[in-house]
Amino acid sequence: MAAKDEKAKATRYLVTADNPDYADVTAGVQFNRGQALIDPLTLDANLGRSPAEVADLLREMGGYAVREVE
Repeated sequence: MAAKDEKAKATRYLVTADNPDYADVTAGVQFNRGQALIDPLTLDANLGRSPAEVADLLREMGGYAVREVE
């Protein structure tokens, strides 16, 4: 139960692509209508990266606005 609570409190990120019609996968993140939500529940654990690491990667790639959400 503690692990589930930890995931629920983890930082989440809303990523918005420059293209509002973007619907594809980038850096292991599924975008739909130009947006994606990154958190421990939506991120594929097989990527071997945390949500924060993927958010940073998308920032570095350019073309995406990334912000923390509750």
